[in-house]
Amino acid sequence: MADSIVYEHDGFNYDADGFGGSYRLVRYNGQTISVTIENTGTKIDSAQNIVISNLDTGEKITSWRLYPYSPYALIENLKVFMYSDSVLFIGFESTNYLAWAFNLARSKWKDFNNFFSPLPISKIIPVGHKYIMLIPKFNNWQIKILTWDNLLHLNNLSEPVFTIDFASRLYPINWSSSAIGHLSSVEFVQTFGNSEHVKLLDKNFNLVMDLNIRDLFPNYQLGKLDKLDEPDEFTKDNVINEVPTVKITVNANCLLYLEHKPKCKITKDKHIIISQTHCYCWDFTANNPVTFPIGKLNHNIRSVVPFRNCQNQIKCFVETTHPQASYKFFAKVYESNS
Repeated sequence: MADSIVYEHDGFNYDADGFGGSYRLVRYNGQTISVTIENTGTKIDSAQNIVISNLDTGEKITSWRLYPYSPYALIENLKVFMYSDSVLFIGFESTNYLAWAFNLARSKWKDFNNFFSPLPISKIIPVGHKYIMLIPKFNNWQIKILTWDNLLHLNNLSEPVFTIDFASRLYPINWSSSAIGHLSSVEFVQTFGNSEHVKLLDKNFNLVMDLNIRDLFPNYQLGKLDKLDEPDEFTKDNVINEVPTVKITVNANCLLYLEHKPKCKITKDKHIIISQTHCYCWDFTANNPVTFPIGKLNHNIRSVVPFRNCQNQIKCFVETTHPQASYKFFAKVYESNS
């Protein structure tokens, strides 16, 4: 279930950049469960384990040997969420997609992997708690939407209920709060890569409406560019204005639209990044906009997700790469202005 994923915790060590590292957390039985990758052994006998712990108590629950060993097995390749109230699903994005289920109540593993017949996918993404997206290995293949129960039968998958193009993504929403009759039937949003255009679909994946996301926000200003306060190191020499990117994510019945306009300067000593970020968010439950003070960033954005905390407050999780080391990750949680 996508709503089982946790994005903040009191145990994180915060600094000016947020908190370092990348975390994979879920909520189980009122507590926060952490899934990470631990390197053990020596250079001659190296091993990597998937480790499941209770982040609230610090107690290690179990571990599983990740085989074959790979020096590039990073926690960023993990995708974790709850399949049910007690069963944790773990996916690992690698040359071959790997997957396990762990029953937290019974302390029992289920291994879906067959190295002689690997799963023909690159990742699995939950679509609410009814469907999953199977992302294929090749971009000329279509994404399959399957029913939720297929997660425990990955070696014997059923036929898809819907398919979408490789660059698309499907997200569940509930827009019953809309005063516009036909929009109250919308249950899915289909996005299209680096585009502000989306499709609104009903429960049977039929088209209800094509929508430009910018039209949702009365405060959106087309092409508005704030003046960047550039550091002294920025001159016209060696400055690259990178192509602006658009990110659309939907979570916790909120849609977040982000325009990211990075500018960087590369020298032999430094790789300086300064960027302008416009962030707009729509809460389908309350049927109104939500704003976040993200503003200017000195990092490249890797992912951004709206979420609700235990008090139902809407927040925004932003994961970025370190400007001097792209393999280092930082995350920061922004509270809404509204």
